[in-house]
Amino acid sequence: MPLSAVINNSGTPTDITELCQRVTWKPRLNLIDSGVVRVPSGEVTYDEGVSRLLIYEGATLKFAGPVWYSQREGGVNAAYTELTAYDDRIYLAKRMCKNTSGNLITPGQTILDEVTAPEILAAFINATLSFDGDMPIDLGTVETGGADVSGVPTNFPMSIDRMRHLLTSTGQLDQVLTPGTLISNLDLLDDYDNDLSGSVVYEYATGAHNAQVATYTVDMADVINALWYLLGPRLTEERWRGSITPTAPHPGGTWPAALVTQFTNSRTLYYYMQEIQVFDDKGDENSIRPLFEQEWANEAWIRAVPRTFASIRPERGLAPAFAVGDQIGVEAGALLDGGFSGAQTVYGFDWATDYDGVDEVEELLTSADQAGAPGAV
Repeated sequence: MPLSAVINNSGTPTDITELCQRVTWKPRLNLIDSGVVRVPSGEVTYDEGVSRLLIYEGATLKFAGPVWYSQREGGVNAAYTELTAYDDRIYLAKRMCKNTSGNLITPGQTILDEVTAPEILAAFINATLSFDGDMPIDLGTVETGGADVSGVPTNFPMSIDRMRHLLTSTGQLDQVLTPGTLISNLDLLDDYDNDLSGSVVYEYATGAHNAQVATYTVDMADVINALWYLLGPRLTEERWRGSITPTAPHPGGTWPAALVTQFTNSRTLYYYMQEIQVFDDKGDENSIRPLFEQEWANEAWIRAVPRTFASIRPERGLAPAFAVGDQIGVEAGALLDGGFSGAQTVYGFDWATDYDGVDEVEELLTSADQAGAPGAV
């Protein structure tokens, strides 16, 4: 079903679909989603930062967020305006991490108190709502019982968005945003898992022939199977307070067996490949070792093998029956260098509806890189 667009000006919605040359929705896994409309200049009333762009599929709201950027462009025969909106997580870049007393200089105790990534981020969001006033985000599910990522990073003051990226990089935080006309709902999970690979399958040159373009990329550039982290403070020219390596596991014991197998098999296949990353900008990185351990485990798993990406473009007219973070089935026939098949996680896609109301998924980016990553414990 084609996408439609509405501009909500201070609670007054106006359907602008008939004016749109193109309506595009760009969801991204754990990043900021965006929506873009292109309209004739002067035909749509809006205010940057005040008006909200709403994108629907039928009666289902797919995207909502403030108009953040506008560009007017005039040509020989016509002038157009392109409006870009971002989902409500965009406001997290404008809010600072604070503790329960409103302190933004030393809010580290919040991390020690909450321990897990979803609970840490939820605490900082609740604090800014309490001390700095409303923003169009309501917290929904906040999962508990996940991995320990506690520590006290001292590079505060820090924006909540920077904290969000930091916690996401550990592999212990997934975000599911449900858009709302005025306020969006944000679920914070330790592991989003929705396997549709048995029911949603895109096949190029085989099977249902419901994909018009397919690419499959394998890249050795980032392969590392002996990853080291050196953690500050730096004690001498050649020594740091802490290190995280394949043979220097976290204090709780050895690395998970699956992770060890991942990088040892990599050494057998690709020889020994080492990289050392130094974290000593603040001088006390070893005090937040659990957070770095989770990040190390996630990176060590992914980089032990070549990066593989499958890009499948469904046939025009097919609306996507999935969301970012879902696992779908992708398959290419023998025509594409022997073909490929498997379950892949959707990292992002661009879904556009043109002036004639025809749907097109312009890009669908999937990867199996993180499948099975066990984390640090």
